Amino acid sequence: MSYISVHNISTLIKEGTFDEVLTKPLNPFLYLSSRHFSTGYFGTMSISLLIMFFCFARIGIALSPIKIFFLLFVVISGGLITSSMMILASIPTFWIIENRFIKNFIFGINDFANYPITIFNKKIQIMVTLLVPFAFINFYPAQYFLGKNDFSIFHPIFQFLSPVVGIIMFFLAYKLWMFRISRYKSTGS
Repeated sequence: MSYISVHNISTLIKEGTFDEVLTKPLNPFLYLSSRHFSTGYFGTMSISLLIMFFCFARIGIALSPIKIFFLLFVVISGGLITSSMMILASIPTFWIIENRFIKNFIFGINDFANYPITIFNKKIQIMVTLLVPFAFINFYPAQYFLGKNDFSIFHPIFQFLSPVVGIIMFFLAYKLWMFRISRYKSTGS
């Protein structure tokens, strides 16, 4: 999946070339997203899916057609959530050109998603589920595929919500980004 690079927006604004993006006859979001698209992403995703299917086979998880269908939705949802967080991290660039703190904060939270959220205290569980929903990329879907029932403070229905969260997050990020673009004032250079 292509995304608007947090670093790229900052550079475009600093150099005054973001105005060029706004003069294109395309939606600026679509233009910037497609400008950084690489067919290599398909190879990366294919290898990742192959490894995932191999791991499922090794640990004895039978994948029914419904589970395969859901897995594809979960993978797409993970991309949408990650892209959404990158887009949201790029929005402050329009006010604060160097926004490394915001980027580092958001993606530092992503490190919590490398572990089961149930090992963390309730505040962190709430943060990675409701505020910065990285837990929907892997923890909640893993509960479903592994047949686990370790949800701590959240309801088991969360294991099925990754597609909904992905779509909502991406829609909100897109709308906020477009709203901010509509208020953008050129650097004039």
